[in-house]
Amino acid sequence: MKVIKKLMVASGEYTDKQTGETKTNWLKIGVLQSDGNGKYKVKLDSIPVGEFSGWVECFDIEPRQGGEGRGQSKMAGWD
Repeated sequence: MKVIKKLMVASGEYTDKQTGETKTNWLKIGVLQSDGNGKYKVKLDSIPVGEFSGWVECFDIEPRQGGEGRGQSKMAGWD
């Protein structure tokens, strides 16, 4: 299965120290996958608790930036 989106929920806000701008903290809760035959599946790694609005947002997967070989392992399903 190919991972096509990250599933994220807003988990609070913070103030950017450089700009003073208020930004959203995001928590990754899983992924959206495609089997290549028109079917999609959701894999949840965690379930939000507390002040969860019920909304889950889908974000693009960023390409890796040379993290391998520096103690970072390759995660299954991120190929």
